[in-house]
Amino acid sequence: MTAPTSPSTLKLQATAAALLLFAVYWLTASGAFRSIDEQAVFAVSRNLAYHGRVDESALFWASPYDEQARVGLDGELYSKYGIGHSLLVAGAVALARLIPGAGLASSAMLLNSLATALTAWFLILAAGRLGYSARASVSLGLLYGLATYAWVYAKTMFSEPLVALCWTILVWLLIPGVTARRALLAGVAMAAAVAIRPASIVLAPFFALLLWDRRPAELLRRLVGYGLPIAVVALALLAFNWQRFGDPLQFGYSETFDGSLLAGLAGFLWSADRSIFLFAPPLLAIFWGFLPFVRRHGALGWRLLAIAAFTIVLYALWPVFWGGPVWGPRYVLPVLPLLLLLTIPAVERAWQGRGWPRWAMLLLAVLGVAIQLPGVLWNSLPETQALGQRYPLWTLRPQAAWLDMAWLRGQPQGALLAAAGALLALIALLRPRRWLVASAGAALALASLLLLGWLGQSQLGCVGRPAYAATLARLEEAGRPGDALVLNPAPYQQPLDQLVWFLNAAGAKTPFFGLYRAPDGQGQPSSGRVERLLQTHPRLWLLTEGVGPGDPASVNERELAARAFFAGTEWLEDGFRLSRFAAPLPLVASGNPGVVLGDVAALESWELRQAGAGPHAGDASAPSGLSMTGEWQVMLRWRPVQPSAAPLHTFVQVLDAQSGAALATWDSAPQAGFAPTTAWQPGQVVEERLVLALPGDGAPPAVRLIAGLYDPATGQRLATADGADFVTLGQWP
Repeated sequence: MTAPTSPSTLKLQATAAALLLFAVYWLTASGAFRSIDEQAVFAVSRNLAYHGRVDESALFWASPYDEQARVGLDGELYSKYGIGHSLLVAGAVALARLIPGAGLASSAMLLNSLATALTAWFLILAAGRLGYSARASVSLGLLYGLATYAWVYAKTMFSEPLVALCWTILVWLLIPGVTARRALLAGVAMAAAVAIRPASIVLAPFFALLLWDRRPAELLRRLVGYGLPIAVVALALLAFNWQRFGDPLQFGYSETFDGSLLAGLAGFLWSADRSIFLFAPPLLAIFWGFLPFVRRHGALGWRLLAIAAFTIVLYALWPVFWGGPVWGPRYVLPVLPLLLLLTIPAVERAWQGRGWPRWAMLLLAVLGVAIQLPGVLWNSLPETQALGQRYPLWTLRPQAAWLDMAWLRGQPQGALLAAAGALLALIALLRPRRWLVASAGAALALASLLLLGWLGQSQLGCVGRPAYAATLARLEEAGRPGDALVLNPAPYQQPLDQLVWFLNAAGAKTPFFGLYRAPDGQGQPSSGRVERLLQTHPRLWLLTEGVGPGDPASVNERELAARAFFAGTEWLEDGFRLSRFAAPLPLVASGNPGVVLGDVAALESWELRQAGAGPHAGDASAPSGLSMTGEWQVMLRWRPVQPSAAPLHTFVQVLDAQSGAALATWDSAPQAGFAPTTAWQPGQVVEERLVLALPGDGAPPAVRLIAGLYDPATGQRLATADGADFVTLGQWP
């Protein structure tokens, strides 16, 4: 048997191997979402990093996101996924904001690449700690990183690679020679796994098997140290659930572990689409490596096998055990390093002999890499919409449109830089010198900064439109603290592409929310959502596509026009339009003129609102502190006499009381175009809300506010009974 390598040398080799894996993951990176689950996690992370909020209300409140979250007590949308995962991703988002050109989502996607490389690092150290040679230990780590479906998940934002890292750290800490300190650290690792994926707490007792000691006092000390961090995190999660949903046991899931055990086990063990042996061929070596492991390490082998077996049984009971439209058995990825550790005698034997064990191990390694390549190089997951989530995607013939490598879609220099990093790491692995490994790590870290910027520029999976950047520029120019952007595409206008672009854009600093342009009963409770947004944000910017002002198809815009104060609209590129609405400000003045204009309508009443001003006691028509700058909100209440023959516009003006010069003007079809005067009917009440922008300085000592109706085709104003062509609403001061 080969003598074990010294711990310091093994750490150098493990570090070089982890760097090599990370460089390979860079080489095959895409930075694109593959699942709505990832988008749900990232929406929370982005909100945490930008706004300090833990909701995912940026997502569209309808299919497919209504299955990823639950509405909380405060009316916001909360993710069903572990908050620990979003906290980690939020850290990556915060770092990405500091890198010029980096995309937020594409940068955060590298978190799993780093986690998978670190998992291989700890797996190598665990094998070395058990007394196996450096070449066998390093081979085991590389097998995990390249010959199993861990490689595919290193490109994603799923939680499983992070949980796999936590569990591998836990096992590394507890083998061999458990101490009270290691038990405490193992508890911290399991607590982190619980925060990332709360269902992990069910497996915590099985990992406690690794703490076994015949001395009751020592066993108790270990269990207390192990259980304390887990208990703290569990209580924190229960309190978090109570705060969100009013129920400490409500995590947001509607499913429970009540599926068919036999169907799940069959899927995980021998199905063509989710077999763990198919997507991780080196695991087959467990059939001739497990017994030697048990002979050498005794009960440890059975305990690791029990942990893995219970995990597989647990997720076999999940109704959707296949994990959605994904690659391989996603849910059991966290136990993959533990199962591979049981094959280390077979890997050692392959290095020591030239017979069938070596060729069998080599064949499994080649098959493992080969089966991952379709999942790494191509994203065929969208095909599951037509073929079904259980279709064996590895059997599909790859197509050029499925390419999922950022460097093949743009920025080809990224591939060269990543390949250079991989070569440097390989040299460090073959010649493990401290200075060489340190140089490789520093070079790869510096290269990663440049690669993150290039990855953001590649925009793979983030289909941009010129109007998106124009919207951000407009918000940067005219936005205010507290504003929010509402993305309002119709369901057929690729709304997910729009959402993903804004999620990935570092310049999207204003909170944004997805709201399908669909009426109540056809996808979402839009009226309630609009009202909620107006309660929490003083101004809303609405981005629509393919609908003009007053278009009946623009349902949510119509709701805003009826509830909020319309501040105008502007056309952007490609048929996009950006409109602004404001929530009501305090009332400072009002009146009831009751003046009839022409034979169309009577201006029954009006209101004036402004921030920071207030009415005189008992006389709302005489405001105190009314500012002659900033924005005035004006509400006009019309009572139609009959519909007009031609479509009329409302005009509202603020005039210099002495010279009559117009200081601010409003001219628009009533109610943002949704209440045309040609459709007005007797007995109807039409409320029009609008925003007037006054000059920033040089305001005159007195102003007059007037309003009326006119024909935009002729410019002719409707007259009152006394011959005036407007109604004076008030004069101040």
